[in-house]
Parts: sequence; C-alpha cells; structure tokens
Amino acid sequence: MMDKDFYELLGVARSADPTEIKKAYRNLARKYHPDANGGDPESEEMFKAISVAYEVLSDPEKKARYDQFGLDGLRGDAGFNSQGGGSFDFNLSDLFESFFGGQGFNSGFSQNNQSSNDVQAQVEITLAEAAFGVTKSVDLKLNRTCNTCSGSGAKVGTNPKTCEVCSGAGIVQELRQSFFGQMMVQTPCSNCSGFGTIIEQACDSCSGSGVLAQDITLEVNIPAGVETGSRLRLSGQGPAGLRGMPPGDLYVSIFVEVDENFERHGDDLVGVQNISFLSAIFGVNVPVKTLDGSEILHVPPGSKTGDVFKLHGQGMGRLRGRGRGDILIYINVEIPSVKKLTEEQKDLLKQFAKSTGEEVEEIEEHHSLFEKVKRAFS
Repeated sequence: MMDKDFYELLGVARSADPTEIKKAYRNLARKYHPDANGGDPESEEMFKAISVAYEVLSDPEKKARYDQFGLDGLRGDAGFNSQGGGSFDFNLSDLFESFFGGQGFNSGFSQNNQSSNDVQAQVEITLAEAAFGVTKSVDLKLNRTCNTCSGSGAKVGTNPKTCEVCSGAGIVQELRQSFFGQMMVQTPCSNCSGFGTIIEQACDSCSGSGVLAQDITLEVNIPAGVETGSRLRLSGQGPAGLRGMPPGDLYVSIFVEVDENFERHGDDLVGVQNISFLSAIFGVNVPVKTLDGSEILHVPPGSKTGDVFKLHGQGMGRLRGRGRGDILIYINVEIPSVKKLTEEQKDLLKQFAKSTGEEVEEIEEHHSLFEKVKRAFS
C-alpha cells in the first residue's frame, strides 16, 4: 500500500495546495476510518496509508524531500516509517471534529492509548541569536523512568498481572450508535486504565507509576531564522510514559527579545540612523551597528530624511532557505532647535540665507494654554 504514490493515495494533483490536500485527506479519512468500517483490516490499512501520505504532504519540508527523492528522501526520518509504524507528528483532531462536532470523542484506536503527556517550555533569545541560531539549556522537572522497577511499576521481585477484562490489550470494544449507524468503537479498558496489566504490589519508589520526577537540563538547538511564536518539537524528550508507555514530546516556544537597534520585518532588519543637517548637505561616512559588529555607511551629499540604504546579506538567517536577509537603514536628518543655537550661529545661518537671496525671520514661539499652565507650575 505504501509503495503507491502519496498524491495518488489522496487523489490530488502534484500541484495541489495545502487546502486541497487537507480536504482530500479528511474525505478519505471519513470513508476508511476503522470505526466507520467495523474494524475491517483493509480499511484500517488504507486509513494508515492515507494518514502517512497526509502527514508527509502537509509538512512543507517533508513534502519537498518526497517530491525530489520519493520515499528515499524520507528514510531515516525519525518521524517517518513507510510501513505505518513510525512516530507521527500528527493527530486526528480535525477528523474527530468533523465526525463528532468537537465533543472530545476518543476512539481509542491505538492500543494502550493514553492521554498526551507532552509538555511545553519557553526560551528567550536575543535578536542576534535568532539570526545566527543558538544552543540553549532548558531546566525542567520531568518524569523519568523509575530505576527501581525499570518503569514497570511493580515491586521488585514481582511482575504486573495481565488484565483479565481486556486480555492485556488495554482496550475493549463497544457498540455505539452514531449518525453513521451502529459503530464498533474501541475504548480504554476501565479495569486496567488502558495499560493492559494490573499492579498487585506497587514499587516502593514510584508507588506503581513507573516514573519519578527529576530535575532535567536539556540542550535545545535553535535554528537560525526563528521568530517569536516559533515552536520546536523535541520528539521523545518529554515526560516518561507511565508504566512503560512511550515518552511524550517537548515543545519549545521561542520568544525573541526586542532589540534596541533594529525592528524585524521577515528576514530583513530595519534601523534608523540620525545625521546632522550639515552631514546631509556634505555627505558623511558614519559607523552603524549590525548583528556582526559594525559597518561604515556611506551617506552621499544631498541625502534627506527617509532615504534608505541597504546592507546586503546582514539581516536574519532564513529559517527555510539559505543566506540572510538585508539591513535597511533609514536616514533621519536632525534639524537643530533655534533655542539651542548661539547668537553667532544664528548670524552665520542668516548670512548664508542672505547669500542665497532668502530672507529669514525668527518667529517667536507661541505656547498653548496648557503649555503655559504646565510651565507656570514647573
């Protein structure tokens, strides 16, 4: 089944956009979901196949590798297994919502299906670290496998007992009525809470859970180009699962601190450089700060406020591409206040104006009533 082209499995063209791919998957998922087919093995295999196809084609990076290399481009991916047995970064929430109107239905389709034990953490980084990428240490308190019982939850010298109700499957089947008609639904076994085993004598260290909370420090590699709101998934780095269940994932949310020199616009950075009106007239070479240190910016004679100068390739690293964005420097020409000029400076400027045939009159500054009251009490 998995040897079939993923686009053919979903019935979409290779040029299909994400909306078309998602729509095709949801339609097929309704048709082949095991709960809608009485546990039919062929429907179950088809459901797994279209799920794998959707997981790949809905992920831009995996889709690009698949388009270029086919299945060979995905082999070795920790989140992919062409036989449908891999660990997927995907869930059926959209499908369940379309089936049951967002009522939180849990089909229990996967054996020993336990509630998610994924966790989240937040890391703050500087703009420069976001531009170049960085490795950060994250301190967490997470459940880890109990060393005393090796995660079984049973007291040393004893073993968990197979559940008699579900025969160790962790799930039981129930006949339910839905708008599709009668459907055979798999749910976690209430006798063993979905574990498939019963702990008769609990481990003294973990009290039967199979895990103990520990202080953990994880090194998180943050790629260049991330921005506030980016989220990294560390598969299997979350809390250890209860009584030998698979570990959860750690999701790291990124917060990029505000930078005093630049404002980010996509892969580009925008800054402002103040220059005097004399520098604007005659031109100036002025040092400007960059993420790499500093750069001499050549401002030609006659520049004015609003002129933009570009420093190529000195902006943010591109998250899904090569190279870096640019730095855009906006010029702001500072005009000195007449209050800060000496009488000699005023005379020089008036002489310059006279030489150009322009008459300059110094206008007395008028203050509003509010400003007058404010000055009276200051």
